[in-house]
Amino acid sequence: MAIIVDTSGSMEGEAIAHAKKAARRMFAQMADGDRLALVTFNTDIEVLMASTEIHAGERAELAELVQRM
Repeated sequence: MAIIVDTSGSMEGEAIAHAKKAARRMFAQMADGDRLALVTFNTDIEVLMASTEIHAGERAELAELVQRM
C-alpha cells in the first residue's frame, strides 16, 4: 500500500492535520509484514519511506515521518 499526501500550501492548518491523522490510522491498522510506502507532494515529490515491510520499528519511524509532514 502507498499513502500519498498533498503537503502544498492549500493543505495548511486543519487539512494537513486531518491528512496526518488519516495516515496514522491507516498504518496503525496494518498487520506486521504488510508493506507500506509514504510519499508527499507539493511542487516536488518526496518519498519519505520506500515500500517497507511494517514491524514495530517501522511504525515508530512512520509516526515520526508523519509528524514532520
